[in-house]
Amino acid sequence: MKIDYKIIFFVALLLLYLSFANNYIGSNADDSIYVVLGNSLAEGNGYRMISSPENYVNAEYPPLFPIFIAGIILVGGNIFIIKLFIAILAVIGVYSLYLFLKLFFKEKKAFIITVLTGISPLFVFYTHQVMSEVPYFLFSILALYFFVKFMDNKFSKKYLFLCSLFLLLSYFTRTIGFVLIIAIGLYITFERLNKQEIRKFVFIILIIAIPILLWSVRILGNEGETYEQYSYKDLFLKNSIYDFDSGSLDSNGIINRVVYNGEKHITQFSKTIFDSVNWLSLIYPSLKWVELSVILLVFFTIIGGFIVSLKNRTIIEYYFFVYIFFILLIPDPSSRFLFPVIPFIINYFFKGIEIVSNKLDKKIIMNLLIILVIICSLLSLSKDIYFEHKEDYYLNNWGENVDGFVDMALWSKDNIPKENNVIVYNPMMFYLLSDIKGNSPYLSYNKEEVLNQIYKKNAEYVIIDKGVGKRYLAPVISEDRFERVYEKDGNYIYKVKPLP
Repeated sequence: MKIDYKIIFFVALLLLYLSFANNYIGSNADDSIYVVLGNSLAEGNGYRMISSPENYVNAEYPPLFPIFIAGIILVGGNIFIIKLFIAILAVIGVYSLYLFLKLFFKEKKAFIITVLTGISPLFVFYTHQVMSEVPYFLFSILALYFFVKFMDNKFSKKYLFLCSLFLLLSYFTRTIGFVLIIAIGLYITFERLNKQEIRKFVFIILIIAIPILLWSVRILGNEGETYEQYSYKDLFLKNSIYDFDSGSLDSNGIINRVVYNGEKHITQFSKTIFDSVNWLSLIYPSLKWVELSVILLVFFTIIGGFIVSLKNRTIIEYYFFVYIFFILLIPDPSSRFLFPVIPFIINYFFKGIEIVSNKLDKKIIMNLLIILVIICSLLSLSKDIYFEHKEDYYLNNWGENVDGFVDMALWSKDNIPKENNVIVYNPMMFYLLSDIKGNSPYLSYNKEEVLNQIYKKNAEYVIIDKGVGKRYLAPVISEDRFERVYEKDGNYIYKVKPLP
């Protein structure tokens, strides 16, 4: 009996992802927002931020992922069930990636890239977060897959429908899904420009345009009712999203942002291949130069592989280029932005290795590197899975910014009346933990603006964590305006005194 190792791999992958699942909400702001919106939909309140006293309409976050969460909540699900659902989507996404890569590479190479993607610590991390990365990955890969099928066949209504459907699902899961549309347009313009292909593209645009326009009109119709002071567009045009008074982005600001983001992503690109690349300096600080050398070597190998791939351009190169171009412009760079293109980064890394190993035994070098990447991934995953189920890790070790946040929220649940409202950084997470509604502080170093926001929102309490919240709220605290009611490990809760 012949053993199908591919089936064994995908089953093992599902077990790996499921082994991380737990009932803890993550410490990011986005995951709490998604759950709050899911609860709002499930309770019949509409697409609103029920974590805020004003129950603002949310006009920024795409609705598809919160709709999934609402469906799970309606059938009695919780955070654990949501994470199981995401884990299953992740395996389907990895399998879809395998099918997609087989359109361009030999089966063996397609499977190797799939394996390395599936066990990448960065990829695995988001398979157990209540975040939209995994659904977006699945839908974007399927959109690309059916686009290639649509292009390589005569006009097929089936592939037209499926390509358009997954383009829409991608966009309504993460707004950055619009880069798929741009990439497809550029690909057809520069690689397949003829009447038949233009006709295909026009039909795709006609199908997806109406839902996108309707959503855009909905956003315009709710202007002034969104839960944030600033929209995505407003924040994007700010010099700093952590200082609302920092002024608008100009040409120099754009250049500085691209340079800053580029520097950040050099390290993040390398960690996509070798997640444990920073372990050397953590264990032996004197070897920091080795870490930096590895980071730069891996990064330039990836860039070299991408440049070589441009000789035989496919939709992959167009999507990768457009996607990276836009994330270089996004404020506050994060490794999460690289999540959708992990398999393409891996592909370009090995493509780059092929270039420098021409005069050596290419097969031996490639096999050794594949083994090395797998070993590094498994080491990181072993560490991650150990901490994932430790309760104190979630309650106290999320990092400096949220260390002790849960303790404050649980104390507030027992000591602050639910009808009161608070000012707190990440009010969505605070609401999920305490059932107390609140708003974010005004992100400004202008103390008067921050103080005015507290009274404008009629906040009875101010919650100051020792991370981002402290940055803006601590400077406005004074004995004549506030009374301290909680203090623990650098975290504070103050009762707001009435205006004189």
